[in-house]
Amino acid sequence: MLVADRHDLVRRGLRELVGVEPGFTVVGESLTATGTERELRLRRPTLLLLEPAVLGPSALRRLPELLRLSPLTRAVVLADELSPALDRHANAFGAMATVLKHAAPDELFRVLRHVMSQPPQIVPLAG
Repeated sequence: MLVADRHDLVRRGLRELVGVEPGFTVVGESLTATGTERELRLRRPTLLLLEPAVLGPSALRRLPELLRLSPLTRAVVLADELSPALDRHANAFGAMATVLKHAAPDELFRVLRHVMSQPPQIVPLAG
């Protein structure tokens, strides 16, 4: 799993949570778009946990190009608040789910297990 979030506390917290959860491993972290791109190319993770703000303006429009760097990677958006519009928008650009940053660990891992049980999505060609 690659964790891409601007906040050190969030990245550290996820790394520690994932470290004790069977079946999941953090293989890389990023806090910028460039770092996320580099880590996707280098590590080819099966899962990307992404705070959209990491990618900058028009963040989710950049998601398809990132996922093409690692076609077997499944993207999950980390959201600050519940928004059906964000969820639909994220899905349209290749994310398989959205999970709230303040979700309980059990909910986070329920979503991640569900996403991992699905085949990777075909990434949209137009962003």
